Amino acid sequence: MAINPNDELPRGVDLTCLSETFRNDPHGVLGGARERCPVYKDGVLRDYVVLSAEIGRKVLADRALPT
Repeated sequence: MAINPNDELPRGVDLTCLSETFRNDPHGVLGGARERCPVYKDGVLRDYVVLSAEIGRKVLADRALPT
């Protein structure tokens, strides 16, 4: 799924308890992002964010991917 780089997806500390918005409503933060893009590259964390349980299971079960 291609996303617009201008989309407001949570990144870095916005995905942690250091964010007041995340502390107050983590399901709202993650649910909104999941609807827009279930997997995306976070340049702040320098890693991929996987917000879909189904996709996460597939990634973890795929032995061809690096750990």
